[in-house]
Amino acid sequence: MIGNLGTAFLGVVGTDVTPVVYTLTLDDLSTRFMEYDGAAASIKFKLTATNGGGALTTSSFVYLDSSQGSGMAANALDAVGDVATLIQTQLNALAGYSGVTANGVATVPGDQWDFTITFPGGLGVTNLAFHASSQWHPTVTLIEAVTQQGVEAVTGVAEVVTISAGSDGTTTVEGQSFEVVAGLFITVGSFSGFTLTGGGTGNSSATYTADATGAVSDWSSGNPSIASVNVNTQGVDAVTGQPEIHTITAEPTNPTGGYWEPGGGGGDVAYNADEAAIANQIFGAVALSVTASGTLDASTVTITTAGNGPISDTALSPVSDVLTLPEVTHSIA
Repeated sequence: MIGNLGTAFLGVVGTDVTPVVYTLTLDDLSTRFMEYDGAAASIKFKLTATNGGGALTTSSFVYLDSSQGSGMAANALDAVGDVATLIQTQLNALAGYSGVTANGVATVPGDQWDFTITFPGGLGVTNLAFHASSQWHPTVTLIEAVTQQGVEAVTGVAEVVTISAGSDGTTTVEGQSFEVVAGLFITVGSFSGFTLTGGGTGNSSATYTADATGAVSDWSSGNPSIASVNVNTQGVDAVTGQPEIHTITAEPTNPTGGYWEPGGGGGDVAYNADEAAIANQIFGAVALSVTASGTLDASTVTITTAGNGPISDTALSPVSDVLTLPEVTHSIA
């Protein structure tokens, strides 16, 4: 407190009504105030005023963001006069307090605010301080984006089908004619895209193998009692695998301290961890080898599976934990 800056005067003989004046200063706003407009405003403070009855703390926060704590942050400083009004309103809401005034001036435009807070002498205020719940640095939010979904590679399989002879007669299988005499085929059909690879005319069965890999529609025969169909090997389409790629970006800007964790577990990852350290902790979270490029303190981190396959988005989803940025300079004198 800078003495008693007000001028003493007598309202009641023998009663000291000298106002008590404090200067609350916020500095380095141009470089240290920032908010991520995809999250709630986080730079905020409460005040604790002490008088003969003890310390009382304002019930609401004073926010520096122009959203004033309602909804998402606007990532813009509020007007200095609006912040002064919030301070004044909240101090006068303390039990037994009234007549408190707060006036704010941008002493260094865009960078420093000075607030003159005046308590009537009759309130007996002896101290004004910031409450421990105040937060002076923006909350760092980590944004995860999936830029490429991982896909496991699948080896294609050619379909193999055996058609077996039954009782004598003629039937069709997938539109092709088959004739059975004395339990043996005397005619067999041919199928586009398939080659006869076993049995056939003069045999009790005919086996066909697809010329290429891939899934084939269900087989059927016109009369199963004359010629039955058995799919020995289902055709499977080949799938070209690809790695999964995620990016992790810090908002509103890259952190200067602290650590974060992968959402699925693993150890702490320092804000400036190198690529190998990041990849090691991600492996602990997703149990899949990955590579990392970029460091969180300088850029976006890109996580890529070391081979083809997916990463669980839920397991990787990063948690900010205690990532930090420089605090807005603040003082009360």
